[in-house]
Amino acid sequence: MTIGKIIRRAREKRGLTQKQIAEQLGISVSYITKIETDELLPGDETLINIAQTVGLDSTALLERLQTERTNNQRQKQEARNKLRRQTALPVVGHAASHVTNPIAADTSADTPPWVEFERHCKELAQELEKNPEQLEWANNFLELLVQNVRR
Repeated sequence: MTIGKIIRRAREKRGLTQKQIAEQLGISVSYITKIETDELLPGDETLINIAQTVGLDSTALLERLQTERTNNQRQKQEARNKLRRQTALPVVGHAASHVTNPIAADTSADTPPWVEFERHCKELAQELEKNPEQLEWANNFLELLVQNVRR
C-alpha cells in the first residue's frame, strides 16, 4: 500500500476530513489530496506532521517514503533511458548509413568518413532541438561516437 493510501485510510479511520488536516497543519487541501492520491510525495517534515495528526508511526512512514522515492527515481530513470534509446538508435543509424553507404554520401572520396559522420550527426541534432533533454543526451552520445570514429 502506498503512503497516500495509508494516510487516507488513517485519516478516515479517525473521522477527519482533508480540510481539517490542512487547517491544522497550515497546508492546502489540494496538497493533502495530491498526497493521498499519490500524485506527489510529501517532504519529510510534512509527512511527520501528517503522521502525528492521523495517529501513524512517523518512523515507519519515513522508511516507506524513502522506498517510494527510490522507486520513483528508478522508474523515471528507466523512462529516460527508454526515451534515449528510442532517440539515439534512429539518429545514429541514420548518420552511420550516410558514412557506410557510398551512394548516400555527399562528399568526395578524399573526405574521411568521420567528417561525413560528424556532419550528419550535427544535422540530426538540429532536428532534436524540439526536446532539450533528448538533444543534450543525443549530442553527448554522438560526440563520443565521433571521438571513437576518429581514433
